Amino acid sequence: MIVCLCKGVSDRTVRLAIAAGAQSVEAVGARCGAGTDCRSCRHAIQDLVDDAQAVPMACDGCQGCAADSAATRAA
Repeated sequence: MIVCLCKGVSDRTVRLAIAAGAQSVEAVGARCGAGTDCRSCRHAIQDLVDDAQAVPMACDGCQGCAADSAATRAA
């Protein structure tokens, strides 16, 4: 689906920009141009940013996870 009509940027491209590290509407615009012309799509871009930030990150092996796993096994 096209998110930014002015620049012809799809939701897939916006999601890729977010996955590459863009954490704001401005950062997405800097990466792919979406939301930088008439700016009417900025709310849709913000929704995509919010959705991406709401998804829990995969475990990075922190001590908290290891401790939780050990406690669960012991119970």
